[in-house]
Amino acid sequence: MASHLPTPSPSPPPLAASPTTLSTQINVATRKRHTQLNKLIAERLPLALPPHASDPKLLHRGLALFSDIYMAFEFAWHEITHPELFPYSRSSKRSQHEAEVLRLLTDLRPGGLERMPRITRDMERMESVTGVDYDEAGVPTRVIIEAIQQKPHIAVAYAWVMYMAVFSGGRWIRQQFANAGPEFWTGQSETARAEKDGIPQAPELPGFSFLSFDGDADGEDIKAEFKSRLAVADTLLTQQEKQDVIETADGLFELCIELVGELDRRIWWSKLYRFVPTILTLIVLLFGLLVLYWVDNFGYLHH
Repeated sequence: MASHLPTPSPSPPPLAASPTTLSTQINVATRKRHTQLNKLIAERLPLALPPHASDPKLLHRGLALFSDIYMAFEFAWHEITHPELFPYSRSSKRSQHEAEVLRLLTDLRPGGLERMPRITRDMERMESVTGVDYDEAGVPTRVIIEAIQQKPHIAVAYAWVMYMAVFSGGRWIRQQFANAGPEFWTGQSETARAEKDGIPQAPELPGFSFLSFDGDADGEDIKAEFKSRLAVADTLLTQQEKQDVIETADGLFELCIELVGELDRRIWWSKLYRFVPTILTLIVLLFGLLVLYWVDNFGYLHH
């Protein structure tokens, strides 16, 4: 007689895989370009600081290019979240999802995170020291603004990449800037500044306030709040929108890498341009010597 086998209990349902956050997906997708950009910056930054440079002119030129990215995406962000100020950008009718995305963007940035006012002040400060206004086209700002207007959710990509750059690598860059000393940033020694007109001078803020934050936490509290608010995007954005964000972030790293290359080319040509008068003088001198040589040796042919 066959023994009765107990009915096996049903297997427990498999544990749901923990979803990967959007920020993690961005980091994974951009890791290669991120590493490449970090290497480029680490190699070139020392060349714009003492002892290789005695003033921030070269540094000013580089920062002017990258600052355009912050200016463009923060302007576009402000525009799409304040339609009452920009009526021409207001769409005729938004879906509920589009309205929720705009609500996310409106609430995403904690107070003190916006960089545009500080960057504007830094550029003005550096212009006063270097005497140069680097108004050079380098970043397609109009393209950035129009892209965010068409797909507001990609502002998340700019926010994550550019703000995290300030919080992470920006800390290291800020220290390198500070190590250059006040004379590098102001063009005057501390003694000269203190004795100017016989009146004690208050310390002047150098041209990199955009890498700092108010408060004792130096922005760590703002960073934590930003990440907390960004978590809403994990459940709000559609898969296609998340893909748009990831691709935009990767493209942003590519743009930054291209900007480094563009800066290299501009600096190379500017250095070559400084030697143009010398080169022309040498060419004229060489041509004159050749003429004299020809006359001395072959001029008799005309007699």
